[in-house]
Amino acid sequence: MDLGDGVDDFRFLIRDRAGQFTTSFDAVLSGAGIHVVKIPPQCPRANTYAERVNRNVRREVIDRLLIINEHHLRAALDRYAVGKVPW
Repeated sequence: MDLGDGVDDFRFLIRDRAGQFTTSFDAVLSGAGIHVVKIPPQCPRANTYAERVNRNVRREVIDRLLIINEHHLRAALDRYAVGKVPW
């Protein structure tokens, strides 16, 4: 995947400990300045908090709007994050 100039927007990648992620995968991301954080071992519920936030954002923001472009999506998410959504 080519991120181009967008790679500067990412600081962290939170991932599980699955076998498809190799050390070379982590090295490529580290070379781009992205810190790879692995979830704790044998802790499958560690990801549930992030999934709950994503589900809430989708239900409360994204499903209520027709997103036009990336700028519009970012503006809607910024307004949601500070609690200033009109609905």
